[in-house]
Amino acid sequence: MNKQPFTYGDRITYLIGWLFAAVFAILVLSNVLIGQWIHLSPCLMHAVTGYYCPGCGGTRAVLAFFHGHIIRSFFYHPVVPLFFIGYLVYMVLASIHLLTKGKTPMFHAHTRYLWIILVVTLVNWAIKNLVLLVGGIALL
Repeated sequence: MNKQPFTYGDRITYLIGWLFAAVFAILVLSNVLIGQWIHLSPCLMHAVTGYYCPGCGGTRAVLAFFHGHIIRSFFYHPVVPLFFIGYLVYMVLASIHLLTKGKTPMFHAHTRYLWIILVVTLVNWAIKNLVLLVGGIALL
């Protein structure tokens, strides 16, 4: 197998991945030391209009995901578990690629994944607001 290069973009993405892990570790540590998660304000769009913004449910999805409720997390906001699973796959494969000095295949981050996240976010937003508008059912 030929060595695959670890490009400049791969290095930046990998470093951002470790930065993300460090920020998350700080949040978890603060939760352990303080005893509660940082309180976030309610969604301004939802408070003003009564309808969901494209990010509504994201915080609940993160909390559900890290409590092991993957399906509930997907229901709250499908991008959250998709992101974390993709993040874990990328970080593990990139780490193995670096440790083997390029002898293993590299999973490259592509902009098409951002487009997929955008489409999933917009479909989620549209469905939740349509159910609220037509059926009067609040899904969050």
